[in-house]
Amino acid sequence: MAKALLAHERSSTGEHVDLGRLLTNIKHLARRYERDGRPVLEDESFRQRLARLEMDADGLRYTRYRLLTALMQGRAPGPEASIFKLYQSELCQALYDLALESMGPDAARWYDDTLSAEAYDLPMQMTITRAMSIYSGSNEIQRNIIAKRVLGLPD
Repeated sequence: MAKALLAHERSSTGEHVDLGRLLTNIKHLARRYERDGRPVLEDESFRQRLARLEMDADGLRYTRYRLLTALMQGRAPGPEASIFKLYQSELCQALYDLALESMGPDAARWYDDTLSAEAYDLPMQMTITRAMSIYSGSNEIQRNIIAKRVLGLPD
């Protein structure tokens, strides 16, 4: 019963995170903030990481659809719930890290009313994403589940 409950919990982990909105905010911030006298978005390395994370977010969205479809069809979530939870928590952390990188020193300003609406709560939200790698079974536990149930590795 506990394993089934945790699998269902993992299936809904991070539903509060709107990755599309976060990506839009990152792009806006990267246009607004500058590094070496140029908008951060003009940095090729930054753009490549942003593009990779945007593709990862799209893949995660479709994975969520597959997982929710299985649940709506009455199938219990299997080890794919662990893969989903692990991937989502690490993707969210990477996105928030990139957002704060685009802000430069302003990333240290928590709940500062002088920050733009897009930047206002990013520093605090980034710290919350660290908890995502712990709740619903830590990422280390998820890797063990994946190793045993997906890859068939021994205990």
